[in-house]
This record gives sequence, structure tokens and C-alpha cells, in this order.
Amino acid sequence: MKKWIKRIILIFAFLLILIFGSLYLIQDKIIFHPDKTYKSPDEIQMPEFKEVIYPKKDSSNGFGWYFKGDKEKPAILYCHGNKAQVAFFAPLLKPYLEMGYPVLMVEYQGFGFLPGHPSEKALIEDATAGFDFLKDQGHSKVILHGFSLGTGVVLGVAEKRSANGVILEAPFFSLYRLADEKSIPFAQFLLKNPFMSNKRIMHINAPLLIIHGTKDKVIPFEHSKDLFQLAKEKDKTFISLPNASHNVFDFGSYEKIKDWLKARFK
Repeated sequence: MKKWIKRIILIFAFLLILIFGSLYLIQDKIIFHPDKTYKSPDEIQMPEFKEVIYPKKDSSNGFGWYFKGDKEKPAILYCHGNKAQVAFFAPLLKPYLEMGYPVLMVEYQGFGFLPGHPSEKALIEDATAGFDFLKDQGHSKVILHGFSLGTGVVLGVAEKRSANGVILEAPFFSLYRLADEKSIPFAQFLLKNPFMSNKRIMHINAPLLIIHGTKDKVIPFEHSKDLFQLAKEKDKTFISLPNASHNVFDFGSYEKIKDWLKARFK
């Protein structure tokens, strides 16, 4: 083989390694966008929430915002999306507080003031520790509620713990599929955090509610339709919000959630 051909092959191989390596290293920055500027419940005028610290499996501590509520009602474990922090999402949960439902908003490691680096495994462990905290507080029933990336997190928790209900707002089928739809090259080979919600949802054994906006440009509406078809739980409900974007909470999702809860839980 001629030297110039060898040289071209080596350059091509080097470029491939460089592209693959770069995509592998930067993918976490593409998926996770933590807000490092922490705000307390008092700072956002929501003193109903109390900051709580609880143990995790790895001997470190988990952190969240807790509203004690009425212990006769199921507790809500809430997992937010891939951006911001609990302070941004807390005002959205006022309907739960007004109805007296206990709430724990889990914060992810690497978000707010918390140390660590977010990953699929880390976020699911954070939320699972939050589930255990609610049980330790005497809450016999726990409903998992996730938004966007948080839907992948709560489905991961549902694999490890027995929930009494699951609420998914704007969920995704898997990050493999989402990356493919976004035309991210070689994602099927490089993705470290696949969040295979399509596999996990088949094991849900509790009332299930899925809500998605038909005009969602972040996670296509079809993801929810396909997840709903895969779910084997008999008590499953799918609600489409016409003309709603990704932030379904701006288009009345909580009114739908309230009705769903009232029909199933006291």
C-alpha cells in the first residue's frame, strides 16, 4: 500500500476517534443543564416547603423540598426536568399543596448547591432515596410524578420501588430515539445515559397518567402515544393537550392531574 494512502487512512481514523471522543465527552452537557444559583423556599415565597436532608444508598445525602401535608393522602414524589432547579418548579405544585397532598421535590446531584455530576444512575438513586424518605416519614402511599427528563427518572424509581401511581408529563420513549430524531451522529454507540423508558414502562403496576402537548418541539408527541401503547397497566390514561408546547403545565396539565387524582385517591 502506498504511503499517501496509509497517511489518508490514518488521518481519517484520527478524525473518527476525535469526533467519537468529543461526542462522548460533551454529551452530559447536552443532556443536563443544571442551575447552580440556589434559591430557598423562603426566597421564592413558598415557606410551606421545608428543606430536608436524607441518607442515600452510597452513604452520601440526598436533598429536597418537603411539604408534610395530610398523611391520610398519598405523597407525591416529584422529579423535574433537565434544567433549572427545584425552586423553579415549586410554584407549579401549588395545586398539590392546596389539596393537602404531601410533596417531596427531589433535587438532583450537580443541581443548585449540590455536589456531584448528574447521570441516569445518579438521578434515579437520588429519587429512590427520596421515595425511601417518604416511607420513613410514614407515608403509606407514594405517587411518582415526573416532567420531561424527570419522567425517565421516576420510571427508574418504579423499577426499584412499588409506587401507587405514576404521572408522566411530556415523557420520552428513550434518549436513543430522541437522539436519532435530533440527528445526533453515532448516538446508538456513544450514549451513556439511554433512559430506556420504553422498557421500564412495561413493568408499571399502578394507575398511570400520561399528558403531552401536541405541539411539543422538544419531545415529539408520538413518544407519549407509543409509551402508552407499551404500558400493560389496565388503569392507564392518556391526555393530549391540543396546541400545547413542551411546558404542558402552562396549558392546564395540573387541572387534568387534579381530576385524575380525585377519581382514584382521597
